[in-house]
Amino acid sequence: MAVQQAELFDEIDEQATRQAVRDFFFDDGFNKRTFSHILRKAGSGDIKSPSLSADGGFGGGGGNHNEDAFIAHTEYSRALNAVYDAINNCLSEESRVILKNRFVKREQVEDVKELLHISSNKSWHKSEKFACYEFSETIETAIAKYQVEELFPTFTIMKKATA
Repeated sequence: MAVQQAELFDEIDEQATRQAVRDFFFDDGFNKRTFSHILRKAGSGDIKSPSLSADGGFGGGGGNHNEDAFIAHTEYSRALNAVYDAINNCLSEESRVILKNRFVKREQVEDVKELLHISSNKSWHKSEKFACYEFSETIETAIAKYQVEELFPTFTIMKKATA
């Protein structure tokens, strides 16, 4: 599920939420719940035409691999649309620029700071933190809209209750 269940007045762990968003966009490993993985799967062009075997049946043995690949491609395409919708639904133009240019396109921080006319590191960190927080909110609706919950990690992390 993309969001931890929270009580009405639970507080969001801003640092953990920011890190969850950053990990989603910048983890290039084998984690299947990352932007890189979704991007690769949505753009995979390895669906091939069926081939016939010598006995007249379809070659390749067991199962319809093309259908499975097509279904996976469709699911990942919906997940990619969810990410883009979430970014575009951020209210802050600054957040949208940070998410598109720094997180999706992976432009250098200095280039994005220049684009946004941000000169100090303190202002950059504040703006990036807000962009992550805003994305963590908008992605929830997009994930539900596209019905791709299983392809995403939890973004909004709640503070642990102290007793």
